[in-house]
Amino acid sequence: MEKDEEKNEQNNEEKNKDINEISLLEIKRKVQIEREASKDESKQKKFRILNYTSKDSVVGNVEKDFLIYFCFICGYNCLISEIDLNILQKRKTDGSIIFPITKIVHKKYHKTQSQRILIKRKDDKVEIQYRILCNECKAPIGYVDNLNEDNLYIYYYNYALLRDQMKCKMFEDI
Repeated sequence: MEKDEEKNEQNNEEKNKDINEISLLEIKRKVQIEREASKDESKQKKFRILNYTSKDSVVGNVEKDFLIYFCFICGYNCLISEIDLNILQKRKTDGSIIFPITKIVHKKYHKTQSQRILIKRKDDKVEIQYRILCNECKAPIGYVDNLNEDNLYIYYYNYALLRDQMKCKMFEDI
């Protein structure tokens, strides 16, 4: 019987060792998982609060800033465009800026005069123009070649629209 009891004790000890080894392995795994979790939590905790504006957003990087143009006399907002007028082509006859309406995102704040103006050009040719006037002071800032809404171009006088409102004639003395 003693041999049986010794065998039983040895078997129990081996089982306890196996149980201890498994539990030790499980403990090590749990510790490792906790360490990884604490690393992830520490990464989440590391952030700074910044003043976030629409200029900082990813969408803002795709969008373009619009340029505002003012009347050269009164400083009224006459045009908002996504393209600088100075980079557009100019007419050889009078130096007017050729503004392609269909190709550029824009918003016009002016009106077209219905009175037809005839201008004599070289070789006895006549050009028909309909003046574009500032909404505020009625100063001519450009022209179109017809009154239809499907105009391809607006021709702005190269001096008529300013980027800086303070440079208009009304604020010149200030």
